Amino acid sequence: MKYLIASFFTLAMFGQDTPNPVSISPAPAPPAYTQIIHYTSNVADYTCIARSSQNVVTIAVTAVSNANPGSMTATAHGFYFDASNTSAVQKIVAFISGLTGNWTPLNGFHILTPTSANALATDVNTTSFGALTGTIVVSTRAPQVTAKVWSVQPLISDGSNNLTILAWPVLISGTTLGSLTGGTNAFAFACAAPTTAQ
Repeated sequence: MKYLIASFFTLAMFGQDTPNPVSISPAPAPPAYTQIIHYTSNVADYTCIARSSQNVVTIAVTAVSNANPGSMTATAHGFYFDASNTSAVQKIVAFISGLTGNWTPLNGFHILTPTSANALATDVNTTSFGALTGTIVVSTRAPQVTAKVWSVQPLISDGSNNLTILAWPVLISGTTLGSLTGGTNAFAFACAAPTTAQ
């Protein structure tokens, strides 16, 4: 009788579903990066890589339109916008605060999309909001292409557009490269002026 009970118990144990193993990370996830790949005449000629989370930047917004989506006037906002390919833009996560009345739906985290070098489209229909009320404050940690936070990698192709060389520009201590000093990090350049970093 003891034998039969033990056998039943063993079969019952093996008959249960075995959960999938769970892997617990011993450390926080590695930092995320933003990469911009630039093309000239359909040939990739440089990439820019920066940490996705930079120091907080406050974007100066002077107006927001009543439109769908609402558009912010943000002169020289510094985020990637390719005038020759308006679909190739740098979407950014921003925190908006300070708005009151009908404009409160625009407070909080939102995705902003550059529509020109001086404008950012919101993800909110502001058509019926009326005149802007409150004092708008727009903050983000997204990397600006005008900031010296990027590693710029020139991509060199041969006459048949075959990629042949990948290079990283590195500053020599105490020198400058073109008009860029590279800041405190020898790999930190502005992605808005990549040819200077080549």
